[in-house]
Amino acid sequence: MDELCIVQISDTHVCPPGQLLKNKFDSNHALERAINQLNIEEYKIDCLLLSGDMVERGTQEEYSHLKQILKRLNQNIPVLFCLGNHDDMESFFQVFPNYFPDLLKESSAVILSCSDKESGLNYCIDFHVAKLIVLDSSIKETGWGEVSKSTLDWLEKILSDSATDTNILALHHPPVPSLSQVMDTIALKNPEDLEDLLLSYRNVRLIVCGHVHRTIFSSFAGIQVAFCPSVVFQYPIYMTGDRKTPTNEQPGFHVHKYVKEIGWSTHLRLIA
Repeated sequence: MDELCIVQISDTHVCPPGQLLKNKFDSNHALERAINQLNIEEYKIDCLLLSGDMVERGTQEEYSHLKQILKRLNQNIPVLFCLGNHDDMESFFQVFPNYFPDLLKESSAVILSCSDKESGLNYCIDFHVAKLIVLDSSIKETGWGEVSKSTLDWLEKILSDSATDTNILALHHPPVPSLSQVMDTIALKNPEDLEDLLLSYRNVRLIVCGHVHRTIFSSFAGIQVAFCPSVVFQYPIYMTGDRKTPTNEQPGFHVHKYVKEIGWSTHLRLIA
């Protein structure tokens, strides 16, 4: 395998059937539209990553509805999960006890590994051409995020054992400021700890995140960072406390493509 394609959908905020997000947005239909578009895409998708805030209130009812919506997706596309500040780990595991898709479990082309669930939803999928490393930055009942000491210890083991230097790291909370006054108050609280580790090994080439409801490109520890937009609504650019009404911008998702001769590229795919 010399190529890898990871589609990232973020901040889906699925609600119970029949309910609207913020009494205004049909987030369930928004996810359905994104899936409908993925089903007709003409490129090979190796996996779909939902990068946090999958549901609105973290209830089992919402996760059950998310599971039903995901059944619309082409069954040849494995779905992977990352927890955000609106998610609840206990409710998630009740509905998704086997969070590694059978397609990946049964494949001889990948290697799966995960940390102890006590540390959160941290796992690594080795596609051989690159590792996808997913970190749980969620902290129960808070908007901000943190990468725990046990998560950092696990990540160090993954990075130190990596034979590739083309790895992709995913977490919900961005490790760099978005220049949104509102969202930066609930960002990752300990980015310096993550930065020290990444600088020590220098084998991550792309960091992907969500949370901010905007497409933003930045860098962290010398690594390209891609903030994924929401499939439901976008917040204003440079959002301030008195300017936080969602915009009318088109929702979208990101397509991250690795090609051996080129490296990683990220494409914004708007949802028609």
